[in-house]
Amino acid sequence: KLPQLDIPIIASDRGGNITYHAPGQIIIYPLIDTKRLNYSIHGLVERLEQLAIDLLGSYQLKGHLISDRRGVYIKNKKIASIGLRFKNYCSYHGMAINIDLDLKPFSYIDPCGYQQEITSISDSGVNINFQQAQDKIIKLLPKYLELTTKDKI
Repeated sequence: KLPQLDIPIIASDRGGNITYHAPGQIIIYPLIDTKRLNYSIHGLVERLEQLAIDLLGSYQLKGHLISDRRGVYIKNKKIASIGLRFKNYCSYHGMAINIDLDLKPFSYIDPCGYQQEITSISDSGVNINFQQAQDKIIKLLPKYLELTTKDKI
């Protein structure tokens, strides 16, 4: 039985069964026309996962993948979740990277449909500045999504 929480529950039409969003996460919702940019759906997911892995690496954290699941992990604890939806080859929804937040609400759900431990960059022992992490991602996005100045971010 769930404790009485003051967390709104909102239905969504993206993959991942259930997730939790809160202050302290960086949320990336790329609206990408995968047909125009010649991306496969899996290719876009892999680009987002690699972005998260490289962001973690910039903090000396080793992110990794688990073969039968999406998202990024540190020592088998999930740190970045991906839940995309596609309509007419266009993506919406996206990825959440846990930077510095209260992880307790994750213990009340099965994030992304799996019983799994969740972590964050700060929980991994890194003293992190949220704004600096956000700025790093903004600088990395064009590289990982192969965007040029004519594309909109």
